[in-house]
Amino acid sequence: MRILIDIQALQSQSSANRGIGRYSRALIEGILRQAPNDQIILLLNGMVGTDNDRLRREFTQSWPNVELRLWTAVPPVGHFGPADRRSAAQAIREAVIHQLAPDIVLVTSLFEGLGDDCVTEVGDTPTAVVLYDLIPFIFRDTYLTDPRTEAWYDSKIEALKRADLLLAISECSAQDGITQLNRSAEWVVNISSDVDAQFVPRTIDEASRNALANELGLIRPFLMYTGGIDHRKNIPALISTFATLPRELIATHQLAIVCRTSEAEKAQLLTQARREGLPEDAVIMTGYVSDDQLITLYNACKAFVFPSWYEGFGLPVLEAMRCGAAVIGSNVSSIPEVIGREDALFDPRSTEDMARMIEEVLTDAQFRQSLRDFAPEQAARFSWDESARRTLKAMRALVAARASKPLETPVKSAKPRLAFVSPLPPERSGISFYSADLLPELANHYEIDLIVAQDTVTGVDTERFPLHDVQWLRDHQADYDRVLYQFGNSTFHSHMFDLLAEIPGTVVLHDFFLSGVEAAQDPATFTRLLAENHGYHAVLERFDPTSGGDSLAEAEVAMSWPANARVLHAAEGIIVHSQHARDLARRFYGASAGEDWAVIPLLRVPSELSD
Repeated sequence: MRILIDIQALQSQSSANRGIGRYSRALIEGILRQAPNDQIILLLNGMVGTDNDRLRREFTQSWPNVELRLWTAVPPVGHFGPADRRSAAQAIREAVIHQLAPDIVLVTSLFEGLGDDCVTEVGDTPTAVVLYDLIPFIFRDTYLTDPRTEAWYDSKIEALKRADLLLAISECSAQDGITQLNRSAEWVVNISSDVDAQFVPRTIDEASRNALANELGLIRPFLMYTGGIDHRKNIPALISTFATLPRELIATHQLAIVCRTSEAEKAQLLTQARREGLPEDAVIMTGYVSDDQLITLYNACKAFVFPSWYEGFGLPVLEAMRCGAAVIGSNVSSIPEVIGREDALFDPRSTEDMARMIEEVLTDAQFRQSLRDFAPEQAARFSWDESARRTLKAMRALVAARASKPLETPVKSAKPRLAFVSPLPPERSGISFYSADLLPELANHYEIDLIVAQDTVTGVDTERFPLHDVQWLRDHQADYDRVLYQFGNSTFHSHMFDLLAEIPGTVVLHDFFLSGVEAAQDPATFTRLLAENHGYHAVLERFDPTSGGDSLAEAEVAMSWPANARVLHAAEGIIVHSQHARDLARRFYGASAGEDWAVIPLLRVPSELSD
């Protein structure tokens, strides 16, 4: 098999040095060990990463069957950058993949490109995507409160739905892929996970314990947690539960919360601990620790607790078990898969149940030792080589299934595809009814999809002309050969200004003056818009003291200045309905303005002519 692996997860600023980056590297190395006779292409993005030469040397020198390819585009191409550059970068990446002609593409991290120049997509080549979790999708109100981030995430979800194969890191994530994304179970495969080989049992001597006491303040036997600090990790509930333990247990134990926190987060949690009546040194927040310190802590803790509400896998749980810790955790999401014992689980939303389990593991030496004895046996069920074998098996099955299908000649419309952006009936706009009348004739030349920002459309055959919202166009802009905007001077067109700037197209300018809708969109910045469009003499008129008031009303200014430059500059072409519109262009913008505009009269068929 010829396998192309997109390794931007090893380059991106959000993933390279975190869990996804470590997972991707370990899985790739496992694939290379398990597939010595396959051709492996590692695809690098030349716009991201600070040490790409090292990656090149590392893989090509160690693995003879590896070919490393680098592609690049003109940055910025991230989600917050220009849409045209992002589209161009996606096209370049896709062209490179086509040129390399792999049997399958493996994307190790699809959810990239929000804050950097990573470009990930699911193209025409059969594509497998590693599915870590759908936590933001499931808990949207918690994680997707910023509209721009939500739009980026939703675009990635749409790409995930198009993937031919989902490689889930746990059975929980696999089931989420099937149920949340409505995917066929046949092509959602649990490849599981593992942790780095450095997590092993070690002897904790007196010097190590003194170091923990002196550096971190851990002077008594301690219950340990490590992981993130965000909402679903359930840390406030863990502190509250610890405070409900018998006084003698609290007096003889500490709770160690081992993770990077901001000063504000640390102060908030320690304040809660004081409020719960815990002694000053009962809760220790270590902040960031090195991997070596983390391994020491796993080995030194009396027990490890993981109270999270939801995990894609729960790597800290397996790390602790690899080190031989007595591990207890939540009975939800993927955590039971990793722990492997029902009697070590608790309900993370029940303080009483969590307290019961914590008290048992801290006081029952026999139970605690049984967990330690069980940990190596359970941890041995997880292996990077096994994850790689499952990955390769699933990808080979996909390639074979594709090869066994009879070749089909796709029925492709001879007409180019057109995205038609306009208000439509029943919106009370002349342009909406004009558009409805135009569509059947325009359909003689184009395959048309309708892009609207309204809840209901009437008077249009939506089976013949599929109906989509604005986000659809953003997500599928590459599918269209043309985009046509119907622009007028009313709020029915407000959504088109930003959309045109993002996705250029041809504009039918029904009204030369767009100042009315511009003023209505954002009165507070209308003055700045006047200055940008027409200079300060327009602003002076806006605030002319001789007008009898503080300023002229926007309606009066709108009659004097068209304020349409945003549309004229963004449009790829302009269509107007009269020569008068071109005359106005010359009047406001100079003698050569409007020369390249097309004039198409606003024709209507007369109902009947009388004698």
